[in-house]
Amino acid sequence: MQPAPDIHNELRKEQERLAKLWNAYEVQEKELETHKQKIAELEKAVTDRDLMIDALNRAVAERDEKIRNTEAKIPALESSETKTQELTNKYEKEKERLEKLYLLSKEMDAELANMKKEVEVRDRWFLGVEASFKKIAAGIGERSGMIKATPEPATI
Repeated sequence: MQPAPDIHNELRKEQERLAKLWNAYEVQEKELETHKQKIAELEKAVTDRDLMIDALNRAVAERDEKIRNTEAKIPALESSETKTQELTNKYEKEKERLEKLYLLSKEMDAELANMKKEVEVRDRWFLGVEASFKKIAAGIGERSGMIKATPEPATI
């Protein structure tokens, strides 16, 4: 009956081997599950990074568009700067001209005021001497009448 203990020995060895295989299987299953979780985490990280990259690419594209638009405005701004300088020069010349006109008008106002005073003085003088002028005019008229009334001397 030797074969029975060998069978039991064999059975026990096979059971131990199966138990070891089962343990190894469970360890591998746990490792597989851990790796699957790690893969899922990494895939999520990759997805998040892809989304971030897309957002950054959109931001860069928007910035580039703004830069292009701004660069397109540069010639117009340079032209505007030239026009602004021209207008500033014209403004300064016009300002100087108006300042001169203002000073001239002030001088003319002062001259007008002086002339009005002179006219008032002359009018007062004239009113004061008007009666004398009328007497002189009347005297001249009388004298003319006398000269006309005088017979002319006879010519020989």
